[in-house]
Amino acid sequence: MEAVMKKFIFNWMLPLLLSIIICFTVSRFVFIVTVSTSSMDNTLNKGDILLVTRINLEELGYGDIIVFNHRIFYPNEAAYDEKYVKRLIGLPGDEIDILNNQLCINNKIIKETYIYDDGDTRIFSGEFSVPDNEYFVLGDNRNISFDSRYWEYPYVKKEDIVGKVILNFSNLTY
Repeated sequence: MEAVMKKFIFNWMLPLLLSIIICFTVSRFVFIVTVSTSSMDNTLNKGDILLVTRINLEELGYGDIIVFNHRIFYPNEAAYDEKYVKRLIGLPGDEIDILNNQLCINNKIIKETYIYDDGDTRIFSGEFSVPDNEYFVLGDNRNISFDSRYWEYPYVKKEDIVGKVILNFSNLTY
């Protein structure tokens, strides 16, 4: 009986315990998100499954695609639990100018090769000063994206960023 119990523990319990420990450890560093809108077309499409990392969120940079909860209307209220996926455009302290859809960051014109152009002729212009510990984000499909340009409070607070996209499982590219 003792040999049977040892075999059971070694063959079943030990692998199960190790699997639980590995899953718990990995889930603290990465998670999965499904894209829920078309605001990031053609970079990411509605329904795409993304691998997102929680590691190195202190090192976010221009063009990173981030996942965040957002306080769309009021900055002092709790963020919604829904996850948003957008491209990081402005870092803390940046001056963002958009004139006739042309993006300038700190007086430098930015060439955005990732923008989805569906032939729509909507024009947007606006000026934004990104506060400390906050970020400015836009969708790649600018014609339909509800993003920093349109929110009553246009910035994403640092503490609301939950991760950075590292892989798109749907087409295995990023």
